[in-house]
Amino acid sequence: ASVLGLSAGTLSLGAPADVTLLDLAVRRPLEVSRFHSRSRNCPYDGLVCRGRVVQVFVDGIARL
Repeated sequence: ASVLGLSAGTLSLGAPADVTLLDLAVRRPLEVSRFHSRSRNCPYDGLVCRGRVVQVFVDGIARL
């Protein structure tokens, strides 16, 4: 962001807040049937992953 002269990439007063909050205690399997893709061949189908998106903020506004 600094290379492009943008006031992004930092959490400070007055700066745009693009933040994703995660719950890392959640564990759940990946399900290819829930992917937004036409392809269904995925070696990770059924793999148990940790984490879930709880909230997303774009420019300081909750989007989820």
